[in-house]
Amino acid sequence: MAWRLPPLNAIRAFEVAARHSSFTKAADELFVTPGAVSRQVRGLEEHLGRPLFDRNYREVALTDASRTYAGELFDAFAQIDKATRTFAAHTEQRKLRVYAPVTFALRWLMPRLGSYHMLFPDQGISIASQGLAPVDLDALDLDVAIRLAGSTPNTVAEKLFEVKLVPVCSPEFVERHKMSRVSDLADLPLLHSVRRREDWQRWLQFAGSERLAAATNVFFESSSLAYQAALSGLGVAIAMHALVEDDIAAGRLVVPFPQSYADGTTFHVVYPSTAQTDDAVLGFSEWIKGEAAKSSARLK
Repeated sequence: MAWRLPPLNAIRAFEVAARHSSFTKAADELFVTPGAVSRQVRGLEEHLGRPLFDRNYREVALTDASRTYAGELFDAFAQIDKATRTFAAHTEQRKLRVYAPVTFALRWLMPRLGSYHMLFPDQGISIASQGLAPVDLDALDLDVAIRLAGSTPNTVAEKLFEVKLVPVCSPEFVERHKMSRVSDLADLPLLHSVRRREDWQRWLQFAGSERLAAATNVFFESSSLAYQAALSGLGVAIAMHALVEDDIAAGRLVVPFPQSYADGTTFHVVYPSTAQTDDAVLGFSEWIKGEAAKSSARLK
């Protein structure tokens, strides 16, 4: 069968420009100039014999007919991407590349990875935790990211669980120090992460003690170090509840006061829009959402 196809480069340029509603953003994704995108689209319009965009001085907008065409092209490119990934997977085992913040990775993800490998025993996985949460997954060659921010251009973000802050310390620390009221924290070392400096103040304000000033404040580079300091009996840390639930369940940490403050942020699993047909990405996403649902249920 002889396929009657327009120039493929022109189709690609049109699909990206349609998705962004911008020649400039399309050029950024394709690593070409906006003029090159415009010329490709013009050439496609000439080939098809009808306009694809309504153009004015400030912006370009799809016509009603081309909007449907663009959606079908997106599906076609997604199918090509899936076919390519499937073919490559048969020739070389592909590792799923995941980013997770270091505290999330150490205290929540790692203890649960065993269940993932039981479900997907043949799926390799690599986990990165260095640096800030990525915005552009493709630029960093990532398949999936765990981050507090939701969707960004060209990504899909699905909620895992909201962040709730609780104070935690070791059982031995509770035995050594009087903690019957929140105001007692003023006489105790409070453990902080420099990356989440406002957590203690937000929780204290929620608990009605916003003017409390601790005698000693100890700062750590990450939340995971602050949590470890609490485990070691060095003071009281303010923690993301889901990330210390295993320690609380095992009796390694206790929550001295019941107030749980939802700070308005939520952990998400995020992946590129083009990976919506990627079985490895979707398998990981469904697994981690299931594990997150179990955590949320236990913390209610």
